[in-house]
Amino acid sequence: MNGGRRGPMTADTIKDLLNRKQIESDTSVWRKGMPEWKPLRESDLRDLVAAEPPPISSKHIGNGYVWTLALLPLVIGVIEAVVSASNQDAAVRSLALGFPYHPSRGLPYQAPLAVNALLGWLDDRRLQQAGYGSRITRVTAVLLAPAYLFLRAKRLKQRPYYAVRGSPA
Repeated sequence: MNGGRRGPMTADTIKDLLNRKQIESDTSVWRKGMPEWKPLRESDLRDLVAAEPPPISSKHIGNGYVWTLALLPLVIGVIEAVVSASNQDAAVRSLALGFPYHPSRGLPYQAPLAVNALLGWLDDRRLQQAGYGSRITRVTAVLLAPAYLFLRAKRLKQRPYYAVRGSPA
């Protein structure tokens, strides 16, 4: 767990850790007589996880929501820039023609927050259905998008291109 060794543990303890989602079916285990560490689902303890199918390959999970989530700040920045330019044009026209100037306010700050939360929730729901979701990803997906992007990439064993706002090269 967390990259460290723990044990020895009984099969009941391992089953309890599985039920509490503190370990997963791909957690490496070893016991006397095994030549090397193996994922739990491939060891002689596989009966503990037999009722739970393995996660879907991360290659089959779409990244549409997460790319939209990653690029959303850029889109919002463009919208704000357009509104700002429009305000400058309106101010110049108002001064030149003597009309009162009423600036546009742009997007309310709640709009990007709501869209971030919705996209994060939808993407995490997709991960849950594929067998990769957890309580931590669920919370960060809705409340802290940048952290979610990194957690998601780590969980799916992907390079976090979308987490650093870059494009794959």
